[in-house]
Amino acid sequence: MIAMKLVSAIMHKHVVGVDRSAKVSTALIVMAHSRVSVAPVLQEGRLVGLLTREIAIEKGNRNKEAWQVMLRPQLVEKSMAIDKAAQLLVRSKLSRLPVIDSMKNMNVVGTVTAASIVRELRHPTRQET
Repeated sequence: MIAMKLVSAIMHKHVVGVDRSAKVSTALIVMAHSRVSVAPVLQEGRLVGLLTREIAIEKGNRNKEAWQVMLRPQLVEKSMAIDKAAQLLVRSKLSRLPVIDSMKNMNVVGTVTAASIVRELRHPTRQET
């Protein structure tokens, strides 16, 4: 059943994040090389916000630090059901969201994309046990 499948089963484990003190211009380069439009903003490995390409390219933002323009993070836990993560993605209007290990630690362990959720909904894979 799709509602019971967890985000951890479909998340991408390679995370492209930027440090909160990174210049937005540097973050844009990292995001472009990694072909991502949304990157988690990290402080000591913990999620503190999200940086989108749209925000980063706005006039005047390139010389700022990531923390100055970041969005409040949308929190997707690896133990969350895929359908709940899909709802968060729709509400956030973003194409990907970072996945954290727990609300307590806030360590980023992956990302979940709209494409991976749609793929799972169309062609469900077996739940790992």
